[in-house]
Amino acid sequence: MTTEEGRKHSPPYVSYKTFESFMTKLQQQLPTRIDRSYWGEMFSGSTGTQLMSAMRFLNLIDVNARPTPRLKLLTSATTGEHRAALLRQVADEAYAFALKGALDTQNASYAEL
Repeated sequence: MTTEEGRKHSPPYVSYKTFESFMTKLQQQLPTRIDRSYWGEMFSGSTGTQLMSAMRFLNLIDVNARPTPRLKLLTSATTGEHRAALLRQVADEAYAFALKGALDTQNASYAEL
C-alpha cells in the first residue's frame, strides 16, 4: 500500500494489548494531533513508533498524525460489540489487498505480504 507521499505503508507490528490500551486512552481524550507528547511515558520510543505506523496503516490518523473520522467513530463506540464491528471494518479495509484475493497468500513472498 502506498501513501499520498509515495511511501509504502507497512502492516502494523504492535501487540493488540498495546493497541487496545492506547485506544482506551484515546477514548478518555482524543487530541487534535497524536504524537509522542500525547502518550508521554506510557510507551517506549520503539513501541510508540510501531503504534503510529499501525495507526497510519489502519487509516486512523492522516499523514499529519491528525485523527481521521474513522478514529473518532472508533473512540466514541460505547459498547464492546459496536467497537468490535468497527475494528472488523477497519481491518477488512486495511487488509483488502490480502483478503479480496488480489494476493496469493499461499505462495506470496515476505516482501509481497
